Amino acid sequence: MNKQMALSTVDQFTTTNSISTVGLVGGSNVDPKIGSQSDIEVPPKIQELHAKAMAAVAKWKTAEIELLRVLDEVESHKGYLRYGYNSLF
Repeated sequence: MNKQMALSTVDQFTTTNSISTVGLVGGSNVDPKIGSQSDIEVPPKIQELHAKAMAAVAKWKTAEIELLRVLDEVESHKGYLRYGYNSLF
């Protein structure tokens, strides 16, 4: 796997698999009788949970990108052969 392929894979993954916060703040499941999301008061605890979830997602995406870069380097050096494996898979 080359770096360009690894990075495009990461970009594609993060674009298509971002974590939704619909359950935390209402999102597209807003009841039309109540109004839009901006009309709904979100309790402080839910706001705190939402912030924690968003921070965790940011860490997860960063860690995933770092892992892909390391795996790309392992592949380029065929490092897995030293551990008795035929490939990274």
